Amino acid sequence: MKQRGAHLLNQKFTLIPKELQFTIFLVMNLYYNQQFKMRSFQITTLFFLVFSLLLAAEGKGFDQKQVKAFRTEDGVKIDGILNEAVWQLEGFGGFLQSDPIDGAPETEGTTVWIAFDDKSLYVAARLDDTDPDKIVRRLGRRDDEVESDWFTFAVDPYYDRRSGYLFAVNPSGSIMDGTLFNDEGKDMTWDGVWESAVHIDDMGWAVEMRIPFHQLRFKKHDLYTWGVNFFRVIKRKNEKTVFSWVPKEESGYVSRFAILTGIRNIDPGRFLEFLPFVVAKAGYSPEEKGNPFQTGEEYLGNSGLDFKAGLQSNLTLNLTVNPDFGQVEVDPAVINISDQETYYMEKRPFFVEGADIFRFGYGGANTQVNLGWRNPSFFYSRRIGRFPQGHVYSDGYVDYPEGTTILSAAKLTGKVGNGWNIGFLNAFTEREYGTIELNQKRWGEEVEPFSYYGVLRTQKEFNDGYRGLGIIATSVLRNLRSEGLENRLTRNALSLAFDGWTFLDNDRTWVITGWCGGTRISGSKEAISSDNRKPFVLIVSGHYRTHPHGSYNWSLNATLRWKPRSNLSLSIGPGYSWRHSVGQYVACIEDELKAETYGSRYVMSDVIQETLPIEIRVNWTFSPRLSLQAYLQPFIGVGDFFKFKELVAARTFDFDYYAEGDSSIALENNTYAVDPDGPGPAKEFFFRNPDFNLKSLRGTIVLRWEYKPGSTFYAVWTQNRADYSYPGDFQVGRDLKAIFNATGENIFLLKFNYRFKL
Repeated sequence: MKQRGAHLLNQKFTLIPKELQFTIFLVMNLYYNQQFKMRSFQITTLFFLVFSLLLAAEGKGFDQKQVKAFRTEDGVKIDGILNEAVWQLEGFGGFLQSDPIDGAPETEGTTVWIAFDDKSLYVAARLDDTDPDKIVRRLGRRDDEVESDWFTFAVDPYYDRRSGYLFAVNPSGSIMDGTLFNDEGKDMTWDGVWESAVHIDDMGWAVEMRIPFHQLRFKKHDLYTWGVNFFRVIKRKNEKTVFSWVPKEESGYVSRFAILTGIRNIDPGRFLEFLPFVVAKAGYSPEEKGNPFQTGEEYLGNSGLDFKAGLQSNLTLNLTVNPDFGQVEVDPAVINISDQETYYMEKRPFFVEGADIFRFGYGGANTQVNLGWRNPSFFYSRRIGRFPQGHVYSDGYVDYPEGTTILSAAKLTGKVGNGWNIGFLNAFTEREYGTIELNQKRWGEEVEPFSYYGVLRTQKEFNDGYRGLGIIATSVLRNLRSEGLENRLTRNALSLAFDGWTFLDNDRTWVITGWCGGTRISGSKEAISSDNRKPFVLIVSGHYRTHPHGSYNWSLNATLRWKPRSNLSLSIGPGYSWRHSVGQYVACIEDELKAETYGSRYVMSDVIQETLPIEIRVNWTFSPRLSLQAYLQPFIGVGDFFKFKELVAARTFDFDYYAEGDSSIALENNTYAVDPDGPGPAKEFFFRNPDFNLKSLRGTIVLRWEYKPGSTFYAVWTQNRADYSYPGDFQVGRDLKAIFNATGENIFLLKFNYRFKL
């Protein structure tokens, strides 16, 4: 067996990254040396670890298509009519479905071409349709994915197999565009400057696009290799087709693009964009008698300038002076009674440009399981220029600014050197005042301080993106002058964090990604997430969730902490949750007559589950080295199962209910007897009554005494109680009484250690 294992390892070992080779040798050697001493569970665990790594290293691989771009000297007239000479060359087709039949050939032919000149990339598509009158063409605003036919072109100019751009057109001429990040991520807030046109004829419809090179970021070379893909939607058939197909059971998007070759000797040049603006605002609202700030009419004007420069084809500088960051789209209404900030989508062009570079913690993995530990938002751009955070404290009518003026801001983003991503942002915001008027006297009170915001983001990719390491540093510096703002806002907020990833196999199937970071906040004690030194602290939370099939649940939780003395803290935290599920699994009964569910009857039910946990804690510190901790948790959990039924067929949520029609169900001696078809051929079967009523009490008291530095004595008392009476029936008073009447299990423990210093 040892020889067979070694042979397998030699076959696969060269495919595994060097970082893992020592670990695999160690694990396999541990198994070979200890195989007669280890339990079966340990053996299974080790084999699972080893062979998972080996299979991951093997990978599935995929055939990468190629597309050639043709140079055009005459340019292309963007009118949707494919009469240019370059479109008469042989195009590329062979699209495959992703819906409705994954991997099947397309039902309507699609042919695409790519051309270029010194300044622009051109894309053309002939989308055949045997019934052109049924082409779905709906008009929508930009980036609105209306229900219609669509053609989409996606490109990865860096050819890093992780990032890129997409451009989409529908038969009415509506467009969508956005950026691609982290292989499978999309951000539709980016708006590029490009042209498109469509034309519908008796063969279907056609698309032409012109995308200036200065809208794309890429490194300058003599000969370019990019990634590209094409997508089509035929709405009336609910058909989605793609040029470079990815099976649904596999991951990847940008990494699976086809290779684009043929682009060479282009000169996108440097570009400059000036975008001055003027704003005129007229506001009308009901007049408030006596309020000088609510006269019913308001007229305002403003002006500013945005500037954008392409320093290189892969490096962009954005500047703005007195920008108009007023919202042209309304944010959704939200009632937030929590202590967490509400996050809205960024829609302001200055911040949208190059926003993917500032993303943190997502590198490498396109699917993440966070297990309740969410990635942090070290940089949230909507905080810059937001509504002033202070309040006026004087009596009278008040007029608050609608937002904080951004005096100026600058941003540098792009890719430089060998695999370096860089993003650098600086912004200064104005000191804002709320205007008060009382008794025909008017004055101002500061509601937002003069502030500086800075972000530095760098990321280095190694080995063509197989590994990466990044850093982000943010800073907020405020010039606080008023007592009100001093008590409300922190003076400085700094953060520093690192993230990175490493793939475990050559095909980028398995990846480890992670991050670590920290923050430092300084300011007054009043400003620094409340004063926990107060004698009473009350925290209340709750939630409510529903499911389309009819299930729903809700919960309420509260914690009350009392500190009668500086060295004594007592807390009690009751909670209650209620859940109604209409599809609770109960049992699986083998029955060859049930062919619709592969020879088994899947017994389900409705269930109402109620839980009542109560946590009681006492922390009593007698001295820095002597303390007493006590913890007590009464717990009640009740499940009432009813409406027993079985699944009608696989991949459905339809049921046959027992006791309806010819079927019957009866409960006797805590066991259900079910006849699923009465006089029919199916046999009667049985399952245990799943109702439960778990009542438990867990408590522990720990006395800790560090009688000498490093030397400790512990005295511990633990008690456990449990009771299971009255299954399916929830009554708080009776069940709590039953807990304390139940027989208890007591454990006493003494621990003594002594530190010897040599």
